[in-house]
Amino acid sequence: MQKIKPLRYSARIGEKITIAVTPIGVGVFVAAALDGAVLTAEPDSPNAPRYEFDISGPAGTSHFVEMEFSFPQAGAGARYDVKVSGSNGGSDSFTVSKDDAVKDKGLRFKATA
Repeated sequence: MQKIKPLRYSARIGEKITIAVTPIGVGVFVAAALDGAVLTAEPDSPNAPRYEFDISGPAGTSHFVEMEFSFPQAGAGARYDVKVSGSNGGSDSFTVSKDDAVKDKGLRFKATA
């Protein structure tokens, strides 16, 4: 996986993408969708959700991940640290804070051969 620009990546067909979310000062109030369908966190990650999916082709097409982060009753400084990585290498990270005006993120993964 390679970062093209913020929240935009290229990844090889067949590569596994992992999105790991670490809540800090807030409970687990995050939801994700892959190409419009609910993306369920891996069952062994209830307190720090981890989402995984494989890049499929054909080359030049894209997968879209939409994420929504909520902060009910969270105190000052609450945030989610998010790490995006690919099984063939490469990673990126970003943070969503309680004070951010926009708390939804859209990620795009373009399939390459």
